[in-house]
Amino acid sequence: MINDFKKVVVGLGNPGRHYQNTPHNLGFEVVDLLASESGASWKTKECFALTTRMSLGDFDILLVKPQTFMNLSGRCVAELRTRYQLSVDDFIVVCDDLALRFGQIRIRGRGSSGGHKGLESIIEWLSSSEFTRVRLGIAPGFEVLDAASYVLSPISEEFRDVSEQMIRQGKEAVEMICSLGLQAAMNKFN
Repeated sequence: MINDFKKVVVGLGNPGRHYQNTPHNLGFEVVDLLASESGASWKTKECFALTTRMSLGDFDILLVKPQTFMNLSGRCVAELRTRYQLSVDDFIVVCDDLALRFGQIRIRGRGSSGGHKGLESIIEWLSSSEFTRVRLGIAPGFEVLDAASYVLSPISEEFRDVSEQMIRQGKEAVEMICSLGLQAAMNKFN
């Protein structure tokens, strides 16, 4: 199947109500915001994911929420790549990042996983790290002794406003990457 969309935006997270409003699900929240503000709804199940399409200007974007759990996100991305005959650089992956302070956004056109299990899985399944990523900072400003517990616990009230602002900025960053290109978005958000 040939794709008829410009980009594929993959928001990383874990499916299920238990994981809502946790730092690890910020990628889901960004694609949810993109979908809701464009009037799209999550009806399609394909390639181990929920997908929907949105329009941005004259082109369509495929939005993706893998349902494989974070550590297996690569399986979904690889299946989509095969199904739609995509290039690695067609993907924009949105995820949390414990190496960035809470609220900070960093955009990169390629790079390592930085220890993020979802990115590790995608790099492994695609055999490439040459995809764009929008990283959303979740480091709280104090030492996190148990990273797994922290990223899977609800975002504290202290960081909720910052989180909501970062989700909106993540949405704007994705839109800018799609409409004006990676460099323009990096210049604005990094």
